[in-house]
Amino acid sequence: MLSLPLLEKHPPLSVAAYPMLLGGLAIFPVAALFPVGDLPVATTLGWSVWGAAVYSLLFSAAFGFAAWQRGVRRVGANRVLVYQYLVTLIGVTAGIVLLGEGFGPEKILGAVILLAGVYLARSP
Repeated sequence: MLSLPLLEKHPPLSVAAYPMLLGGLAIFPVAALFPVGDLPVATTLGWSVWGAAVYSLLFSAAFGFAAWQRGVRRVGANRVLVYQYLVTLIGVTAGIVLLGEGFGPEKILGAVILLAGVYLARSP
């Protein structure tokens, strides 16, 4: 909601890209300081790992956030923000499908609660 005034003056991609870029640039040096074993992270992780992190920052996160900002700009924050709760559900589902994490009754209950909340928030 704090970005609405910026969305009136600037395109959603700009409103999304600059915070992601500046946040990524701020966190990478900090992450490089934390050691893994006896060596700093920067020396133990290969370029492919750092490249994947930069790719994720610039393309996945920035463009996803830009799409989110475009939705806020077009239909309003109140209508869009309720769907933010689905991020958790998608993350847990991806963990089960892609990473082989456990699937139990607590996850089913959590999914039902999330979906019921979104449904109730969207119903007239």
